Amino acid sequence: MNPRKIVLRVVSVLAGAALVVTLGIGAASVFAPHTVPSQTAPQTPRSGSSTDPALPAEIIPLQAAPVPSGREALSLSNLDALKELGHFGRGWPAAADYSPDGVQLAMGTSRGVEILATADWTSTASYSYSSPVLAVRYSPDGKWLAAGMQDGTVVILEAASGKTEHRFLWHARPVRGLAFSGWQQTSRPSAFLASGAEDGSVAVWDLNSGLARQRFTNPLLGYWGYGIRSLAFSPDDTVLVTGGDQGYLSRWDLATGEELPHWQTQFGLLFGIAFSPDGNRLASACGDGTVQIWDYPSGEPLALLAGHAYGAWSAAWSADGSRIATSAGDGTVMLWDPEAGTLIRKRAATFTKIDSLRYSPDDARLAAVSIGERAIILDALSLEEVRIFPEMLGGIRFVTFHPSGDWAALNAENGLTYLWHVSAGNVFPVGNPRPASTADMSAAFSPDGRILAVADGLPGIVRLLDLESFASRKEFRVAGVRSIAYSPDGKILAAGGNGVLHITHLETGESRSIPVPSRLTSLAFVQTGEESKTLLAGGLGDGSILVWNPENPESPEQLSATGKSAVWCLAVSGSLLAAGDDRGDIRVWDLADGSLLRTLSGYMSSVFGLSISPDGSLVAAGGIQGAIRFWSLQNGTLIRVIPAHNGWVNGLAFSPDGRSLLSGGSDGVGRIWGIPA
Repeated sequence: MNPRKIVLRVVSVLAGAALVVTLGIGAASVFAPHTVPSQTAPQTPRSGSSTDPALPAEIIPLQAAPVPSGREALSLSNLDALKELGHFGRGWPAAADYSPDGVQLAMGTSRGVEILATADWTSTASYSYSSPVLAVRYSPDGKWLAAGMQDGTVVILEAASGKTEHRFLWHARPVRGLAFSGWQQTSRPSAFLASGAEDGSVAVWDLNSGLARQRFTNPLLGYWGYGIRSLAFSPDDTVLVTGGDQGYLSRWDLATGEELPHWQTQFGLLFGIAFSPDGNRLASACGDGTVQIWDYPSGEPLALLAGHAYGAWSAAWSADGSRIATSAGDGTVMLWDPEAGTLIRKRAATFTKIDSLRYSPDDARLAAVSIGERAIILDALSLEEVRIFPEMLGGIRFVTFHPSGDWAALNAENGLTYLWHVSAGNVFPVGNPRPASTADMSAAFSPDGRILAVADGLPGIVRLLDLESFASRKEFRVAGVRSIAYSPDGKILAAGGNGVLHITHLETGESRSIPVPSRLTSLAFVQTGEESKTLLAGGLGDGSILVWNPENPESPEQLSATGKSAVWCLAVSGSLLAAGDDRGDIRVWDLADGSLLRTLSGYMSSVFGLSISPDGSLVAAGGIQGAIRFWSLQNGTLIRVIPAHNGWVNGLAFSPDGRSLLSGGSDGVGRIWGIPA
């Protein structure tokens, strides 16, 4: 077997709907060391082969954009030329809709809109926006594609070209609901688009002029924070039906703008409404887990579909109206006979929830989306999983480079660590996935590059993974672990958790736990230059920074106070130590003498990602604002600000050679920044 070949086996566990990811390893690993002339030379992973034969169907390789080589190191003089050189991750999914001909599937993600060819699920086009897209909808005639965004914007694209025809910004909160008129007569061009938002507002846009024909405001403005979740035009396009926080179906006369008598529904919020293809029935999915089928326009209830444990969030009719598929907050998809009101089939489709369902025009497939977690394609009859999109993942919590600079590790909220060969573009997930969460994840490569330590705050476990065999070397528990760090000689591994510092001597296996006054949010080893003296620094949730002698950690010293704002991240270069806090301040010390060199202010929000260039000239910081800021350590000047992620910047890392900067964001994307050759 090719010693460079590594494959990812993805197995769907149907009973629990859990996706288990394992790595199939040959006789030699992709991380097997090079043959080097010196026995003391550092070990580096091999490059992934781009000429491997086609993999079996059950093998799903992940690909990223290869990062070009031959770049110059980042410096004060060339930051004006800084650009994104490559990225991994298609963003977390939020919505999906099939084109009327079934040839394409539009996916709304944290990055924008992506168009997939349904024949092979390849990406044929993508449109990036500065805000996540939470709703997408094709017009019945296939001419338009509408996108509703988190910042309240509605964009209407020409579906064939992707050209933006209209951009509306009237809603004050995220847009969750979209509906085109003319859905019963696909031969007639759509004339109107309705949009509904979390602020309870609804607008009906004239597609010919771009003007709003009507604007409505839910009288329960902002109730429960969801507002309008779903909309539908009546078969004759004279009435707009809306569902959301009000707990009943609202109906609006589109000629006068007046609200018609509403229909009291089930006991809870209305998350999804949908007309049957013949327009005679209306389904409403309710937060109490039920789906009501109504006669339209009489408003008489026909059947109540009760089966979900809680939170029925979506209802979709088959094209012939003989079946209705529903999804819920319990993670299940159910297939019903709407005439008899009986359940045909049930499947646990994902970890926690399915927010939306869409039938393909031929009734063969169902597109299911769990916002922020997972997008899957199901067989519409068996409900078996047909396709997953592993490159669509939850937020990235932490990033770091391998000592060689050839590989990077990205920790995602779904519990996986993605190993990215940045020049080849190969990406291999490691671990067992789980529902996306805000649990802390971090990783550290050993100095010799042979071991990857992964900290997972959800179970509170630190795992050591051998990168030659991918076997687990060691595992230990640290409650609420958030940060880990190797000593420069690789002999000590430090892990910080809830009120404890855990230090393990890897050669002897001896470990000890030292209490700390607050949660340890970040750890970093610092070499002071004084007889190669190494110190361990830790940032705490109470705003303090402690420094230990790792050989005698019982009596730490405290650096000058940073106030009461939690310290979220530390960065090291030589004897320099930088700390970013919840207030947006960045302080830089020289631990050779303990002096405070700089205080960099003006970020205006929490700093979660921080890195110092290897030559000590630059500080890069990112946080809630989604931008990366660069300061000169020489004079403390802010040099450049670049928009980086549609969400928080959770991690930053300069490459060992200083030629790249890696960033990871809550939008589920990792990016490599550098100077183009």
